[in-house]
Amino acid sequence: MKFTVRRAEAGDAAAIAVCLAALGYATPPALVAEKLSAFGGASDTVLVAEDRMSGIMGVVSVHLVPLFHAAGNLGRLTALAVVPGHQRNGVGRALVAAAEAFAWNEIASESRLRAAIIARMPTRFTALSGMRWMRDALSSTARRRLTSA
Repeated sequence: MKFTVRRAEAGDAAAIAVCLAALGYATPPALVAEKLSAFGGASDTVLVAEDRMSGIMGVVSVHLVPLFHAAGNLGRLTALAVVPGHQRNGVGRALVAAAEAFAWNEIASESRLRAAIIARMPTRFTALSGMRWMRDALSSTARRRLTSA
């Protein structure tokens, strides 16, 4: 399955609301549009996975939060959803990778990134995507970068 991951735009609000419904949230498109206009600075973004035939298939939001107790930032995924019918095709994995890339591009090289997964993610997804649960869940890419820093 071929798809692209890109930054969400205001016109994506209705399709993103459908994605969020897959998590059990009845988020109105108007609220999604409001959130999209608020996010998108250097410290946060919303990304969507899309293909030409199906449209938007998934969404992830990532926010960078400065740590008080240590140098660096916390990268927090606050939503990760893939619509049924497109799950288990690499969409979620690609969205997490793109969210990590955004976070790493926005964090100075001496900073550390910890990806705290807030969204309700199926255990099977976390196992297949190389994620494990500790206090926070770190993708395999983030673990490698943290251990080599």
